[in-house]
Amino acid sequence: MTENNNLPLALTRFIGREKEIAAIKHSLESTRLITLTGSGGCGKTRLALQVARDLPGFQNLEGLEFPDCVWLIELSALADPTLVPQTIASVFDLRAGGNRAPMDLLKNFLREKNLLLVLDNCEHLIDACAQFAETILTHCPDVKILATSREALNIAGEITFRVPSLALPDLRGQPQGLPLHDLAQFEAIRLFIERARAAQSEFELTDANKLFIAQICARLDGMPLAIELAAARVKTMTVEEIAARLDDRFHLLTTGSRTAPTRQQTLRAAMEWSYALLSDAERIVLNRVSVFAGGWTLDAAEFVCAEEKNSPALPRSPAPQLDVLARLADKSLVIVETRDGATRYRMLETIRQYAREKLSDARQVEIMRARHCDFFVALAETAEPQLKGPAAKEWMDGLEREYDNIRAVFEYALANDVKVAVRLTLALVMFWVRRNYLIEERKMLAQLLARPEITAEPALYVKILNSAGYLDMIIQDFVSARSLYLQGLDIAKQLEDIGEIARALHGLGRTHDLMGDFEAARPLLEEGLMLYRVIGDAWGEAHALFLLGTNVWLLGDAPRGQTLLEESLQRFRAIGDITDSAFPLYVLGNIARRQGDYDRAAIFYTECIAICRQQDNRIDIGHSTMAMGLNVLEQGDYRRAVEFLTESIEHFHRRGKPKSLVSSLLGLAGVINAVGKPAAVAHILGALEGLPEAKTTHGFRNSAANDLRTRLERETRHALSAETFIQSWQAGHALDLDKAIAFALAEIKILDARDSTKEKFAGLTAREREVAALIAQGKTNREIADALVLSERTVESYVGNMLNKLGFNTRAQIAAWAVEKGVFRRDEKSVR
Repeated sequence: MTENNNLPLALTRFIGREKEIAAIKHSLESTRLITLTGSGGCGKTRLALQVARDLPGFQNLEGLEFPDCVWLIELSALADPTLVPQTIASVFDLRAGGNRAPMDLLKNFLREKNLLLVLDNCEHLIDACAQFAETILTHCPDVKILATSREALNIAGEITFRVPSLALPDLRGQPQGLPLHDLAQFEAIRLFIERARAAQSEFELTDANKLFIAQICARLDGMPLAIELAAARVKTMTVEEIAARLDDRFHLLTTGSRTAPTRQQTLRAAMEWSYALLSDAERIVLNRVSVFAGGWTLDAAEFVCAEEKNSPALPRSPAPQLDVLARLADKSLVIVETRDGATRYRMLETIRQYAREKLSDARQVEIMRARHCDFFVALAETAEPQLKGPAAKEWMDGLEREYDNIRAVFEYALANDVKVAVRLTLALVMFWVRRNYLIEERKMLAQLLARPEITAEPALYVKILNSAGYLDMIIQDFVSARSLYLQGLDIAKQLEDIGEIARALHGLGRTHDLMGDFEAARPLLEEGLMLYRVIGDAWGEAHALFLLGTNVWLLGDAPRGQTLLEESLQRFRAIGDITDSAFPLYVLGNIARRQGDYDRAAIFYTECIAICRQQDNRIDIGHSTMAMGLNVLEQGDYRRAVEFLTESIEHFHRRGKPKSLVSSLLGLAGVINAVGKPAAVAHILGALEGLPEAKTTHGFRNSAANDLRTRLERETRHALSAETFIQSWQAGHALDLDKAIAFALAEIKILDARDSTKEKFAGLTAREREVAALIAQGKTNREIADALVLSERTVESYVGNMLNKLGFNTRAQIAAWAVEKGVFRRDEKSVR
């Protein structure tokens, strides 16, 4: 001990925590007791010591914030709470004598002092530490206390500061991880690298090991002690091997410093220290909530953790469960969070694994897992009908919060009661589709389809077949979807199950539509609609009207298609299904756009986008923003086109829908073409020709995307020499989809989209310029309508708009303007 403090020298460099240090120091200015709380291994002691060392003027005796300095009181080795005052008095070399008790000596000594006491590890002596702190703060006005404990002291004037985990990177949606420089900025990564270098001097963060290091830090919840113990293993293991063994972390992480306190030498010791301080009731609840994955609600805990009526351990009433959870939260073993007005509980994974071991020791795992399964299957089945109503988003959000639990329940049910697994999956199909959990959930259904218990029960088997067909159709595996639906239809007919017959017909018709076979789809969709009406399934009827309306439009009957789609929209609204009302709105927008009524199309798209965003409909937000992008592109609003198209690209990338990206890429090419970059457009067209994702048509005959592609190629060939076009086209042909999109986005960044185009073409849209080119060829309105697959009335509307925008009176003036602006060249051939 020196004359002015007894803080130990730091033997390793302190990493991160800049925000926490600043916040604690700021709080010390206005309060006299701060308790740093958190689970074992979260770094409370190191943080408290760093705050003490970092106080202004600490290295210079002049101008200290605490003239009598900072004093560390280490309590971890003390077992007897009555000895707390004596232990603290010994730090100041105070000796009790005669009738003078240690507490009296301390009050006398500290009354005139201006200093900071760091009380480290109070949790096992919590009452004695609280009594000491209250007495000193009451009698010694210039003394402040910074305590560390796994639970608060709970006395007047105390501020608690929960020590968070170290900052971690979020790798979701980034399969290759962050760049090295960005990754190295995170505290958890920096700590691992620093301690790994101490164990192996040549250790470096590289592209080869960065994902494994990030996984290690994430799976250890950013817990400093666990990260340090894992980093020490690099002496004998690769980071990939360390990451692979974290399921057995209590055996793996056992190489702490020999001179560290016993509780910090192994991860298990850190957990055992906390566990030993719990009451029997607290241990029971902690063990039982370990069956939850990703957190839980109070309702779930009450259901899963409740004792049987005759069990003496805990009563069944909900109040004790709440009380025990609150005490576990106070002891930093359970984390309480409030989101959207709801309270949720969770544990760090290390604590959960330790508690799970204790639950196994008590031979209660199977009982708890069965209850856990019952609770979440019931939740899914309760949610399923609500997903068709006005509260769909709230229920989907709730299911998403519980999705880790749902995954665990499926695994348990598949191993123990496959019929329960079927109930769970059937209840979740709509949630999977709307929230884009498609690939993972298709694997779940495939596992069920392979089980003999299911194939032996036709009534269950047909439901799984139709559900699997639906998911395959959504992920665009049309061959598999058709096969599954045909099997489902055959079994449903044998069972005379009208609902499943309608479902199979509905799915088959939609699959044929998406494959481009509209004629084959129509009778299937019509029969499905009829059957939904027979059984009074209003939701099924609304969907069938949507699909039939789309089919009829694709077959060329736009007026009837529009009528059916409007009826579908009315039905969805009548039953309160806000989410699925986006479907007919989207297609009604497409019809209006194909007719050249861009303003009306924008109305439909705007509502569709608003619904998708409001309901967090992750599949359809990409399609609706893409459609709106193409729509405003036709209106000549290139800046907004870029905004919508880039948003759609982001959604399609995130949702793993590469085929859908093609239309968005075409839209960007349309913008680039409009602002006069034909070589770049040829580059993108070459890429599209070589992309496997562009080979499928999505089933839209004469779709806007196909029309746009044809027009772009024609205009680009006219704008460039044959040699330049071929060179640009071939350069683009070598690109994959991601590189083609990156190229297009890079071109967009350097363009002043709005001004240059409007100045050149007087605000005419791309479609209007195409009509102008055909007028310059001497085409009549009827001939233009045939060439562009439009109605003659729509062409008349285009011509009227163009005359107004250009200030002309005759078609001859439009023709002359088209030649002057390069929209039409005299050697141009027919567009037919």
